Amino acid sequence: MPKIRQEINILNREFINVHDQDLYSDELINFDPNEFNDISAAYLEVVATNDDSSYTPGVELFTDGGSPVGTILYIPINTLGFTRFRSTDISNDADFANDTFNLWTSYNALATGTLTIKSAKIIILQDATDITDTQTQIEVGGYQIWADVASAETYEPLSEPKYWKYESAKWDPTPTFTLGFTALNENDADTSRVALQESSDAAFTSPSTVTNSVVSFTSETIAYYESAAFTPTDGYYYRLAYTNNDTMYGGTIYNAKVIATQEKVKIAFDDDLEESITFNLSDTTTKIGQCFSNSNVGSLTGVQWRLEKNGSPTGNVYCKLYACSGTVGTNAVATGSPLATATTVLDVSTLTTSPIKINFEFAGYSLSASTDYVITVEYDGGDTTNRLEIVLGGNPDGTYNRCKYTTSWVFQAQTPIYFKVFTESITKLQPEYLLINAAQTDTGLQEFQTYYDPAEWDGVNNTYYHEHSAGSSSSNTKLQTDLDTTPADITNSSITGDDLTRGGSALTMPSTSPDFIYKNVHDQGSYYTGVWGDGTFVFAGAGATGLVCYTVDGSGNFTYKDSDYRGSSHYKGVWGDGTYIYVACGNDGIRSYTVDGSGNLTYVDVDYQSGDYRDVWGDGTYIYVASETTGLRSYSQSSGIFTHEDVDDQGGDYIGVWGDGTFIYVACSFSGIRSYSADGSGNLTHITQDYQGANSYENVWGDGTYIYVTNSGEGIRSYSFDIGGIPTAKEIDSYIVTA
Repeated sequence: MPKIRQEINILNREFINVHDQDLYSDELINFDPNEFNDISAAYLEVVATNDDSSYTPGVELFTDGGSPVGTILYIPINTLGFTRFRSTDISNDADFANDTFNLWTSYNALATGTLTIKSAKIIILQDATDITDTQTQIEVGGYQIWADVASAETYEPLSEPKYWKYESAKWDPTPTFTLGFTALNENDADTSRVALQESSDAAFTSPSTVTNSVVSFTSETIAYYESAAFTPTDGYYYRLAYTNNDTMYGGTIYNAKVIATQEKVKIAFDDDLEESITFNLSDTTTKIGQCFSNSNVGSLTGVQWRLEKNGSPTGNVYCKLYACSGTVGTNAVATGSPLATATTVLDVSTLTTSPIKINFEFAGYSLSASTDYVITVEYDGGDTTNRLEIVLGGNPDGTYNRCKYTTSWVFQAQTPIYFKVFTESITKLQPEYLLINAAQTDTGLQEFQTYYDPAEWDGVNNTYYHEHSAGSSSSNTKLQTDLDTTPADITNSSITGDDLTRGGSALTMPSTSPDFIYKNVHDQGSYYTGVWGDGTFVFAGAGATGLVCYTVDGSGNFTYKDSDYRGSSHYKGVWGDGTYIYVACGNDGIRSYTVDGSGNLTYVDVDYQSGDYRDVWGDGTYIYVASETTGLRSYSQSSGIFTHEDVDDQGGDYIGVWGDGTFIYVACSFSGIRSYSADGSGNLTHITQDYQGANSYENVWGDGTYIYVTNSGEGIRSYSFDIGGIPTAKEIDSYIVTA
């Protein structure tokens, strides 16, 4: 099952917000999820600084129409060096659809600092049985304002061009290529034009304009434009160029991409599409089939339809393959039992009321040559009002026909359905990681970090090369990783040369994986807050569900064993000493449990003094509870029966607690972190506290050397160290030696 990574660059200059409450980038990009099958995740990633000491600005992806996508990405206070930040997954956001996007940033009205974003991109991850659709966007633009042109209708290249070389052997199947860019025209009385130039040599000795890549525009408003499809020449070099009708006028370019769209299609009908013509599946007609003739041997891996819903249908949609009876194009119908059923099952309620492309994956059914088949869409959960609608094609050409099922299969019409049958998968593509998005003249380590994670690539054979676009034959660059510790060169990454220069040897990339790989989820309801394990079982404080016990297998999959809930307050933090499990239970206090070898829980005792018991930890002698507004409490226990020993409240909300065997540390919301000691009788002594930033300290933990505190809106803070830990996944940056 292959996994691949694509990215779409947004910026080609620094985007600066000087404590404005709302500021949008001029740069626009276009993203269509229909061009990617099986998107497993998508992220907004930025490299930014924030020199404000009190307020954290927000960064978010927005549609050009003003709708936010995903959650806000906050840049912590006093982020004085350029740092890479990645958002949570945005792929399931309803507004992450076929649209044009830009960046939104915002500061608190009282802020006095500056947010600087050096680079920004969308990361798209695909994970599928077969990659049948993908789109590679290769940045060839730059930020450039031109006041005029030397000669009307004569193309001039960007002053700081990015080059791209087309190598046909690196793509299979051959993509459909277009040029997409963001620009404006200086004066609507004139016409600006943007196009690609090509050359057989990297120096562009005799450049020519690429047919069909030319886009003309007159608008003085910033807009995204995309060309018609063009055909690049194998082995040629490409760069962006511009011109105007009149030498007096100019324009602005913000970004530009060569867009390579690939899809592996065996058979398709998508011509003369009439989206207003649909066929309905409801409670009477429950199946519709597309009859087609297959010429060559192939392995069926997927089928694509254009589907929409009417009303509020519920239930599942299936896609199946049948043998064919009759003459395709005249009177063919499905016959017999299904030969294969798609592994994809579609929840019809997730469709919209406008047509969208839906891919159904198959597990590789072998299609025979010179054989007729019928591929179907099946849904039996609707009625005349709440139904599934399938988009039909245009004029019949005798190649296909469709059939339908009420109580049996019957010929329906020669007008075909929009459909695509995929065989095998995309086998070659040449995506890029863009590191430096604008010309740099200073030597030394640059600050355009990107994130290489081998786990984002799986089931593929990748070869990595480093290339740069440069203006001097002595320009030398290389890549480095482990940027926050001891930067190390990536083997074979050092290159020297002008124009487009690529290293002669493949890179030796880091082989480590990211810290976290999602495995499994299990939900017994309510709010899961705390978690702890004893090596055999995993215990969760699960709100109104109580204490929940699980086992976990070698693949990280959960098996539910038992749960217990008492009282009227939510179960929150949980910890155990190997004999008893202790749970902080809000306004019900602290409870103790035992667990037998089968994972069955037995309730033992409860004690409540006052306050909201939020978290619990013990040192083997005493048990400590963060009880929000009533401070830190200490308990002893005998056979699981509690004795309250002491309490200390220095003000604020005590939320999370942990200790290192010598001291106890408490995350105290807007009071920061506090440290305590406990004597042989469990009496607590407050030692000190520290508070940084402007947000709440939520939880605390340590590794025996350093102490870490989570901070809502400001990430994670570390104490008693300068830089802690070496990340397993690697940050990569460019290092310019001579330029």
